[in-house]
Amino acid sequence: MAQPAPHAPHDWSALVHSLRDADRLSRELLDLLECERGALEQRDYPVFESLLADKTQLILALEKNTRERGAWLNERGFADERAALQRVEMTAPALATAWRKLATLWEQCQHASLVNEQISQRTRMVVGKMLDLLSGNAGQGSTYDGKGTTQRAQTGRNITTA
Repeated sequence: MAQPAPHAPHDWSALVHSLRDADRLSRELLDLLECERGALEQRDYPVFESLLADKTQLILALEKNTRERGAWLNERGFADERAALQRVEMTAPALATAWRKLATLWEQCQHASLVNEQISQRTRMVVGKMLDLLSGNAGQGSTYDGKGTTQRAQTGRNITTA
């Protein structure tokens, strides 16, 4: 069966459904990322850990949604989402507007995730410094192993044996 050309009229109902699902999932993810940020700021690690499973499920669902939408667009002759968006802008402007709003929501999710990662990295750094102090390694440099993780020198007196 021949694929319709990208300039042919399309029934966008499957795309509407896909974008609605992506919007719902993305809003849930953004809410969860905000909760995750609160847990990180409060150092409530049990809550943080419980959020990770939900976040993983939402991300997997979003990835599946994106793959399915890409396959649907590909089946209709579009090279990528940008080409499809250009066509949607000409034939269904309200749908194009919703798609752009969804892209903005994805950017918000990316920003929230980046903020959470920065909080997490700062926390790891502070905890590492505290562990260095407690183990008597304060002021000693760290080295990196082949995986890029830090290794602390094993010299100095442990505070518990001082």
